Amino acid sequence: MRPQVNKPTVEIVAAWLASIGRKIDRARALADKTEELLYGIACEFDELRRQISPVNPTMAPRIQRRRPLVLESMPNAGSVTLVVSGDGSSAVSIDGRTGIPLTPLVTALLRVLKADCGLVNDHLVGWKSVDVIQAALKEYTRQQHSKAAVKELVYRLRNLLDRQPDNSGLVQTNHRLGYRFAVRRRAPGSTTEHDDQ
Repeated sequence: MRPQVNKPTVEIVAAWLASIGRKIDRARALADKTEELLYGIACEFDELRRQISPVNPTMAPRIQRRRPLVLESMPNAGSVTLVVSGDGSSAVSIDGRTGIPLTPLVTALLRVLKADCGLVNDHLVGWKSVDVIQAALKEYTRQQHSKAAVKELVYRLRNLLDRQPDNSGLVQTNHRLGYRFAVRRRAPGSTTEHDDQ
């Protein structure tokens, strides 16, 4: 004669599944934070790597001092057309060239970087600090974004644009001032850049 085994009730199974679901949610949140942190570290590493001079076998690598940006030699855009769809994704056309598809978060970042505001020191739109970008992204996305997440989005935008050689260098970084998109400032009353919704 077999011993009788108590089968779990529906309530016990439901409680057990809910507990597993909460653990999975916590693991996902931790994985997202870790991914943001790793992207931020990778971006900072790339910045540091760009500053290191080529290694001479007789010398240890040294950190080079950055020369001031010569903005006349940097590429810049005259017009940026951003066609945003209902889900927040978009296609961006720079100076009439073929549109590049962007995800909703990268679209929000581009809107922030190309805005005609921020700290102005030349003929291009102003520089935006990471804090300003975080606040503006929260307006667009209704979500809080860490500094590492902002750096990761800048990295993604730069990679998408750099696939077309003419767009290389349009996302600019200044360690004191922040980030900007190298588009010329609008003259009063002109419409050289716009968002189509």
